[in-house]
Amino acid sequence: KMELVIGALENIVVTRVLEEEIPDYGLESPQAVVTCTTSKGNTHSFAIGNETVSHSEVYIRDQRNGKVMVTSTGSVAQLTGSLSAYRDKEIFTIDKNNIVAVTYYQNGQHQLTVDCTGGSWKLTYPFDAPARNVVMTEFLSDVGKWTAAGFPKEGDRDYAAMGLEDSTSWIEFTDANGETQRLTIGATLGTGTYVRTGDLDEVAVMYTTDLDFTEFTPDGLVFVSPLKTTADQIAGITVQTAAGIDTFVVEQLENSKQKVTLNGTEIDPNTFASIFSKYIGMNADGYAPGQAGDSVVAVLTTTYVDGSGAQLILQPRDENTFFMYVDGRTDFYMNASELAELLYRIESAKAAQ
Repeated sequence: KMELVIGALENIVVTRVLEEEIPDYGLESPQAVVTCTTSKGNTHSFAIGNETVSHSEVYIRDQRNGKVMVTSTGSVAQLTGSLSAYRDKEIFTIDKNNIVAVTYYQNGQHQLTVDCTGGSWKLTYPFDAPARNVVMTEFLSDVGKWTAAGFPKEGDRDYAAMGLEDSTSWIEFTDANGETQRLTIGATLGTGTYVRTGDLDEVAVMYTTDLDFTEFTPDGLVFVSPLKTTADQIAGITVQTAAGIDTFVVEQLENSKQKVTLNGTEIDPNTFASIFSKYIGMNADGYAPGQAGDSVVAVLTTTYVDGSGAQLILQPRDENTFFMYVDGRTDFYMNASELAELLYRIESAKAAQ
């Protein structure tokens, strides 16, 4: 924008010089008064008045000597618009490309805090758990594109009308340098929402769609995946339910290939790949610590090639979810449909033998 302004100043051409000034020229209450200083220290100033009858030209006056002139309307178009047009549309004052922590409050309630100062994203509020790196990467990619859609009218300080006087909704970002910036979220007007980006009078209008955090939730971010591994690391898998025990024995071959048997019978590698992808994808769908009792729905056990192992015990929670018993705790739950799909794939593999 400033390059356009400088270009306009450099290319103003006077088409006529008038002998006198009259009120109709609008120079006593001009649209704008432009003052500029050159690199040599010379200062120039001129007032921009009304358009001529043809609207193709405009009256201007040299503020130093009072000379009245006419120039084309296009020559001053960059100089008579809203001052908001000259403002930087950038929202962030911190390094938005190196954000390491995010905290979100909605209506005074602390919704979540995520942090990656340890190298990977973790939820630290409302509970401690790994966060989905892919989701955070996508979220911060969108954040990096945030810009101001506009600004309040010049001199407008009605923060109550903007919803910013007592706002208790905000999102705070911290960069790798330890600098923190809070964006306080105000009232929505049409497609825009007022946002305080810094000090009291630093207010912008952002696109409301950018501030939709309905998917930015602890349940949407949590990534508790106790069975996550790769096929070349395992020696066996067992899936135990009330219906019985299914045992997979995995023989590691050359070139990262495997020979797999299910209950003693070899199965197709693609069939195992389908089962294995569902097995290792047994992830938490939410946080809800509770007492699971003694009932067990399923026990899923992985044996690694080095002899170590991992285990996930699923216990009843409600008709749609199971508690995930991991490392002696039942802090998280998962959807029952995930186990149902795993068992369906195993039964299909057995039926095909």
